[in-house]
Amino acid sequence: MDKLKSWIGGIGTGAIIASVAWFLILTGECFHWAKAKKVEQRPILAEQTERFKDYQTVKVPLTLEVPVIPKKDRAKLAEKYGKPELVPPDAFKGDLSHDLGLGGATPSILGEFHLPPLPEGGDALVIAGPDGRIRVDVAPKAKPFFGFEPEWRVRAGVGVDSAGHELAGVLVGWSGPRTGRVRYGVDGVLLLGRSDTRLVGLVTVGF
Repeated sequence: MDKLKSWIGGIGTGAIIASVAWFLILTGECFHWAKAKKVEQRPILAEQTERFKDYQTVKVPLTLEVPVIPKKDRAKLAEKYGKPELVPPDAFKGDLSHDLGLGGATPSILGEFHLPPLPEGGDALVIAGPDGRIRVDVAPKAKPFFGFEPEWRVRAGVGVDSAGHELAGVLVGWSGPRTGRVRYGVDGVLLLGRSDTRLVGLVTVGF
């Protein structure tokens, strides 16, 4: 009975420590996520492919179907993409050309499109159809079979061993090379017990 109480008490103490550690880690991750989100959402200017850079360009008369964008939405788009020039001067107030972006130096907005998840990037083809509508066809790039994706991981935990003794552990691992979905790496595990301390090194292969 005493051993059972000790075992339950060890789990309770470990659970409290783990909960506090989890809360601190989660708080830190929230701040990191908010900071990383700003960087990841920075507007990116898509460059033309090498093929299209080499093509000769000519000016052609086109009849395009363009959206009539309310002024407040133009301002939101200008802020989202970091393009203040999308908002025409106040002198164009009340004029339809204000919303179409046809006021001289003001760029025309032809549309906004949602891109599918592109972990490896890809290319997009912009088309003006016979009906005057703008279309964007995206060709995602496939993930290569061989890859190198360095990743560090740190894990910590507490618990009890088979003898009922409290145990704490820290794992530090790294993986980089990849073939298909299989990743290769190394892990170091430090186990802290009441009577001994063990350091284990592992070469890992897994998903």
